[in-house]
Amino acid sequence: YRYFGDLDDEGLNIFLSLADRVPEINIKLWQEGYDKMLELAEKNNRWRVYKSQRSIGEEKISKLFPDWDYETIKKVVSRFLENEYIPQEILNYQVLKNMFKKKRG
Repeated sequence: YRYFGDLDDEGLNIFLSLADRVPEINIKLWQEGYDKMLELAEKNNRWRVYKSQRSIGEEKISKLFPDWDYETIKKVVSRFLENEYIPQEILNYQVLKNMFKKKRG
């Protein structure tokens, strides 16, 4: 199973809590989805301001997203410290349709 939600501390903690509660289910973050969210947010300056975050640090981010390089991890942690996040809705229907179309064809 793949999980994706907002790229923020709450969304990531939901995933961690779910994975911890049901270890018999092989659930992982949908890396490709989060990569696309990050790409779109950076390209279109679509980071949103959050009321406050209990920031997830570099170590946890690097474990959750092992494919991200150090600069990407630093950028995400920095945004979290500024109380910014990326809503999952950035991956709207058209974006998701295009992502899955590329996988098929």
